[in-house]
Amino acid sequence: ADCSSINHTGIPMPWNFGAHAEGRGKSLLLFLSSTDAHLEQTLDRLATLDELARSFLEHHQRHREAFINNILLTLTVATAVFMPAQLLAGIYGTNFVDEDGNPGIPELRWKYGYTYFLLSSVSVIAVGLLLAFVCLRGRG
Repeated sequence: ADCSSINHTGIPMPWNFGAHAEGRGKSLLLFLSSTDAHLEQTLDRLATLDELARSFLEHHQRHREAFINNILLTLTVATAVFMPAQLLAGIYGTNFVDEDGNPGIPELRWKYGYTYFLLSSVSVIAVGLLLAFVCLRGRG
């Protein structure tokens, strides 16, 4: 469409939002009013999208934090289960001997020393885990 209008003399005039009409400037007011309504509608839509994006971000952060908490719980439980065994394996695995070559740890001199050590270690760990489970269950 052409942005010009023809006046009563037939000479093209630039389009000026109805300033040449009898109600001078009315079409400009209509245009600005319409533009204002569209801007308000767009602002409402943007506010809704912003709220939706914030909600999505909060949900994602909660999901990520729960996932990390589950991983940390798993690692903590694995550490609690395997740490005592690693400590005892480190102590008894060093093969302490005196100057005669005899083991320095008395249990290692017994006929079933390693068996007693294994059974006592497993029972101490099991009792510790049972106590920890009972204490944690009592809290929750």
